[in-house]
Amino acid sequence: MTRSALMVSCWVAASLLTQPAKAQPVGAPVDATKEAAADLYEQARQAYDAGELENARAKIEASIAAMPSPNSELLLGHILRALGHKVDAILAYERAAAGAKARVVQGQSRFEPTVAEASKWSGLLGASLAALEIELVGDGPQATVRVGQTSYVLRPAPQGPASMSLWLEPGDVAIEVVRGEQRTTRSLSLAAGSSQQLSFELAAPRALGIADRSYAPPIGTWVSFGVGALGLGTFAALGAWTLSVDAGLEACSPTCPPDRREEADLGESLQIGANVGAAIGGAALLVGVILWIVDASTEPEDPLAPKARAGGLELRF
Repeated sequence: MTRSALMVSCWVAASLLTQPAKAQPVGAPVDATKEAAADLYEQARQAYDAGELENARAKIEASIAAMPSPNSELLLGHILRALGHKVDAILAYERAAAGAKARVVQGQSRFEPTVAEASKWSGLLGASLAALEIELVGDGPQATVRVGQTSYVLRPAPQGPASMSLWLEPGDVAIEVVRGEQRTTRSLSLAAGSSQQLSFELAAPRALGIADRSYAPPIGTWVSFGVGALGLGTFAALGAWTLSVDAGLEACSPTCPPDRREEADLGESLQIGANVGAAIGGAALLVGVILWIVDASTEPEDPLAPKARAGGLELRF
């Protein structure tokens, strides 16, 4: 349990324990949670009037945790504004206005003053803050958006671009978008009362299909085929020379004169060279075919896959 949640539980429990015992008619139990929330609200209001702002904030947050109410959000907005937390205050005012409007639609006209009060302070605070809308264009997985020291998770919308609206203090702010190993950062200068939109277009990873594969021989195959062709060419040339020498010796076989012994030795050397050329050529062609098969069976690299490098996402204004 977090510290704030523990404090809320303690305050609610203390309020329940300090309530005076009341006679309860059968079938009409007292809503203890509602009474505790109302009691905490009253304590928060009294602390706010007395200038005890931190105590008032703790009390009203405990009241909201016990039972949310537009009027409680309105008081929270007043307290946060007095503390100087303008961004948190305007968010509380917006929640108060939205909740009160819903109650008015349901016929609870007593919330009309809450709508007016919350809307008035939202407008006044909005003039001293900057509005920023961040939009993610294109299909893709969720992204983490860091605005200053605060991080948000922005998930793709079912239809259209995903977006979020933020209130920020005027001044320079760094906006960072992270998706997987890709990240990009931009700096903005925000003026009071201004409204800006920042659009990020994220390229969605796509699955590579058969059309994306290339079955052309790789460089290694071409080199091996070249060596193979050279070897077979050597075999053909030396083989032809050997046949020519053998044809000349065939005429005097088997009683060739001794002066033709060198010619016989040349024929044997040519035969050995032809055999070596044939072996090298055949082996090189076999290696080339193997390299081709291995390359064709290897998954191609996706050019859109995230890589550990600087840059990545494209930022558009």
